[in-house]
Amino acid sequence: MNRKKQKGRIWGDVTVRYGSETLRVEEILWRLDENVLESPLPFKITGRCTVEGTGFVAKPSLGWVKVKKLKKVVLQ
Repeated sequence: MNRKKQKGRIWGDVTVRYGSETLRVEEILWRLDENVLESPLPFKITGRCTVEGTGFVAKPSLGWVKVKKLKKVVLQ
């Protein structure tokens, strides 16, 4: 965590839960000043739907995710 730059890095088997959604990825960067999560790596989101892809930027507080390369979406 670099408080001066307002950035954090979490790696390993990362799981982030927000409401009914669960995000799994190997590494995530957290921009504290904007409360934005991002990663260039493969990821999977499960919950109301399933989304798989590579690379994303997300702002959980506003409920949006921008996916760089979409692999699969399953609506339930």
